[in-house]
Amino acid sequence: MISRIATPAMPTVFFNNPDALTVAQQNARRHSVESRIQFSCADIFNKAESVFRIQYDLFVSNPPYVARDEWDQLQEEVREYEPSSAVTDGNDGYKFFYHMAS
Repeated sequence: MISRIATPAMPTVFFNNPDALTVAQQNARRHSVESRIQFSCADIFNKAESVFRIQYDLFVSNPPYVARDEWDQLQEEVREYEPSSAVTDGNDGYKFFYHMAS
């Protein structure tokens, strides 16, 4: 976790899924860093959201990056326990990167 290593940093984490946000908050609490993280549920593809009008010093991301047609070849642990939206963008796996580069 970046918050444990970079103690003066105050990261803002974004999730487009409220359930994933809840898990992240629980993990932060478990690691005693919840007070050093700002949590937000936001649609990263909607630049009109106010959270994207803030300038950040560093951007770290773990977006879905697997192409949809590769889903069936993934390890069973991934297919059975990870929501597909956390792993694939439903297309070629580059949707997030195209969006951030535009």
